Amino acid sequence: MSIRTLIVDDEPLARDNLAWFCDREPDLAPVTLCANGYEALDRLRAEAVDLMFLDVQMPRLSGFEVLGQLEQARRPLVVFTTAFDQYAIRAFEVNAVDYLLKPIEEAGFRRATERARTRLASRAVAEYDRNVQRMLAEIRTPKPAEPVAEAEDADATSPGYARRFMVKSAGELVYVDVDDIDWLETAGNYVELHVGPRTHLLRETMNNMERRLDPKQFVRVHRRIILNARRVVSFKPCFRGEFLARLDGGAELKMSRRYRAGWKWLLNEA
Repeated sequence: MSIRTLIVDDEPLARDNLAWFCDREPDLAPVTLCANGYEALDRLRAEAVDLMFLDVQMPRLSGFEVLGQLEQARRPLVVFTTAFDQYAIRAFEVNAVDYLLKPIEEAGFRRATERARTRLASRAVAEYDRNVQRMLAEIRTPKPAEPVAEAEDADATSPGYARRFMVKSAGELVYVDVDDIDWLETAGNYVELHVGPRTHLLRETMNNMERRLDPKQFVRVHRRIILNARRVVSFKPCFRGEFLARLDGGAELKMSRRYRAGWKWLLNEA
């Protein structure tokens, strides 16, 4: 049986790596490559696909958003690929949904494709799709996290929201606690995490970051900026109803009128 396969990833090297693995499996053919979620939606709506390797973290349209916009009848069997999304990994495991951690190794790829073959051969795709649907619903409406063994501060971020992010720093993967973030700002296809004098890049969209952060602590004040409310020490009126927020580290950031509903409580105007 020939398994029509689609690879969706915004990183060329990641696409090529998966394509190389697929080329070594004679039944995974034809293999089509897409560089973003919009290309994937066009392809999936134009032709039938049996198996899709789908990157979770893509700019503009994430893997989850691709599935959310795709008609259920056009949805293939999905193997998610992800780098650092710890919340998503928990969701995959709880719902028995297949995923591959980047950088993807051939052994993991082979295990995932063998499970996919079994599901396709036994026509168990519908049951698997129900698991995906349940996972997407949970991600759209985060639920309280299970208790963990490590100690948490009494005023830690509300359950269900991100507590920390994994970033690359000096050739290593390190955790950044959300409480340490001063503000977040878009930078092309990335989001900058400003932590004291340091800036870390995270390959994520600002809309996804806003959903993952506790709204009682992090406030969207501009199309490009999310503030940690605990860092704000004063405000300065500008013009046309806009303000500058000054943080305890000295940074001054513009707050747009468009996002006034989200930050007016900072000015005690709620």
